[in-house]
Amino acid sequence: MLLTIRGGVVLLLYFIVQYFLRRLFTRIRYEIGVYRYGCKHPPTLRPWDPIFNIDSIITNLKARVEHRVMKLDPANFQKYGHTVQNPFFGRGAIQTTSIENYQAMMSTKGNNDFIAARNWAMKPMAGLGIIDTDGSAWAYHRAMAKAMFTWAQINDPASFGVHFERMMGMLPRDESTVDVRQIFDKMNMDAQSEFCFGESVGALSEDDEEPRRFMKELGNAMFGAGKRLFAGHWSWFIQDKSYWESCQFVRTFISRLIDRALEREKNKDIDSEKTHRVLVYEYARAAKTREELVDMLFCLFMPGKDTPGTLLGHILFACARNPHVWAKLRKKVSAHKSLEYLQAVINETLRLYPVLDQTARTSQTGLTLPRGGGPTGSSPIYLLPNTMIVVNFWCMNCCEDLYGADAHLYRPERWEENLELPKGFSPFGLGPRNCPRQNLALFWIGYSLCGLVQRIASVENRDPVEEFVEDIALTHGSLNGVKVGLKFE
Repeated sequence: MLLTIRGGVVLLLYFIVQYFLRRLFTRIRYEIGVYRYGCKHPPTLRPWDPIFNIDSIITNLKARVEHRVMKLDPANFQKYGHTVQNPFFGRGAIQTTSIENYQAMMSTKGNNDFIAARNWAMKPMAGLGIIDTDGSAWAYHRAMAKAMFTWAQINDPASFGVHFERMMGMLPRDESTVDVRQIFDKMNMDAQSEFCFGESVGALSEDDEEPRRFMKELGNAMFGAGKRLFAGHWSWFIQDKSYWESCQFVRTFISRLIDRALEREKNKDIDSEKTHRVLVYEYARAAKTREELVDMLFCLFMPGKDTPGTLLGHILFACARNPHVWAKLRKKVSAHKSLEYLQAVINETLRLYPVLDQTARTSQTGLTLPRGGGPTGSSPIYLLPNTMIVVNFWCMNCCEDLYGADAHLYRPERWEENLELPKGFSPFGLGPRNCPRQNLALFWIGYSLCGLVQRIASVENRDPVEEFVEDIALTHGSLNGVKVGLKFE
């Protein structure tokens, strides 16, 4: 018994010594890199528990449960500057709102020195596709997507118009309260499934239960992936059986859509002119295995599931609280003048209510970023291999240096006053990893917004909570939905 206790104590001491030696050697490597490349140290959040960061974990989890993550980070940036080490995301991890760092991460060095931090979190749901691969595998998927999302492929207002009209038919005409976010999501789901698989899943149908379950399970899978991504190196604590079940369901559902699409092509039940506009037919010719085909299409289907519907909901959320914006938008569109103000409304909504609130990358090698070190934050900083860098878009978009003293206000006119986009404004990503679906999403959003303002005279807020309450999964939506009253002409 005594030998067993002594053996346990020795083993414990061994792990403790190993832990502190590893930290010491890591620190030495870091200081050598700082000296070699002429860098300075960034400011660091100092938890009272420097070993396990328990206080940092509790603070971040509490903010997530209370739906105020967006309010947590601005306080840190205001106190420490635009770049700060945050131990919650991993030892040495960097949070930044620096445009120079973001550009270096995504453009200058993005192809070679950084990998996507979300790969491991997304794989159970998305497999291996464009959103969760790197290197040559990512380059292959990117080339495929770039060829498919040309203007000739996506410029199909007739197909999208069918789903838009069905959506309009679901909006109440009696000015009763309606959550338009849910209806917009259904419209987007139907348009998205037709674009990817050549058929609508029927989300706007009141009778079919299967599409509703698919949307629910997909939402659960995306929420579970978001939790894994948020937890970072603590994600092994998350054992959520429902997440794995949802992943299995949505992948099986996607596989059935592929089967039906290929069967229609085999039986010549589809217009040959339409096949070049439907993703499944092009990808089926390129995929080497069935699993690869499911991965490819899911990774293109899933991001488009949320963005147009969520952004359209955010626009009505903002206009319901700023009725003069809706009135001005109606006047501009009805006059058949340029659509500059419509684009300004879209840009301002993307700025203040981004669908993607942050992005993260992980360094593959020891390297530098141009800003964040020293007392003023103007010196370069050194990153060890496997350091996570998190770019906070929302805080970047509220920077007064870029958008003026009223950066926290919703004011689309700022985009009319300065038509040149600020360097850091990139709601669909930057550099080679920007979203290949960007033009398709903006086309659907612009088409929908034009149609809405021509038929709806005013939008009234019906949500007792005036402020935006975040609901963060993989994308960034409104927890309370978008509850409004619509007055039709």
